[in-house]
Amino acid sequence: MLYLRTKDPLKRYRVSLSIKKCENLIEKRVEFREFLRDFSGLLKWRIFLSEELPELSHRVYLAFSGGIDSGASLLIMREIGAEITPLVVVNRSVDLDWTKNFLSEIGLKGKFLNTPDLHFRGHPCGPCSRSVRNAIYSFLLERGEDCVVVFGDCLPTGSLSITSEEFGIKIALPASLSLDKNECIALMGREVGEYGCLLLRKTWRDRKDLRKYTLSRIMRELRNRSIDPKTALKYIKSLEKKRFWEGTFDS
Repeated sequence: MLYLRTKDPLKRYRVSLSIKKCENLIEKRVEFREFLRDFSGLLKWRIFLSEELPELSHRVYLAFSGGIDSGASLLIMREIGAEITPLVVVNRSVDLDWTKNFLSEIGLKGKFLNTPDLHFRGHPCGPCSRSVRNAIYSFLLERGEDCVVVFGDCLPTGSLSITSEEFGIKIALPASLSLDKNECIALMGREVGEYGCLLLRKTWRDRKDLRKYTLSRIMRELRNRSIDPKTALKYIKSLEKKRFWEGTFDS
């Protein structure tokens, strides 16, 4: 975990905004005061404002898709001692076999949430993201308990990465720590040579008119510095490789 510390000026600034958001929420969400103080300690450790990695012995739910970002989030929370319940929303974007095997290897039991099949006319990323978020929010609200849920989003950086919700606190962990893709890959120990999930690959195969939106998502991550130019170029080149999309779906 030591290599996750950073002195990068932009990352330090973004993490400092996350710290301020924690401090603001401590006053507004008293029931999460202890968790937010401990989580703020992780943020401070990330940018060398604290030398001691905190112990965060709190129960959290974590949205796990089997991807690099949510996987890195899971490993970070486990490293600092959180009691994690992975929430896996079952849809066409998830490689269920790999996801189940990964959770089994690290000794965690996931909660699998079924959702109606996705129906969309345009690019799948937006509808899929909303479907996952709605399924998890509904699950948490039905339980009727104050809780913390962690997502693996990289883009809503700074103060937007930690929000107060009806069910409790939502944290986009990579964004709050200003982690980039290479840091997440290093945590997972798993190289990513191609871009996107199974559903995106099917869309790339079947809907050439939507390919520009996939490219725009890569460029958005580049502008945000979630990925570097080399990674962006590798992803774009991978889109044209036949093995990127062929054989991922039967129909």
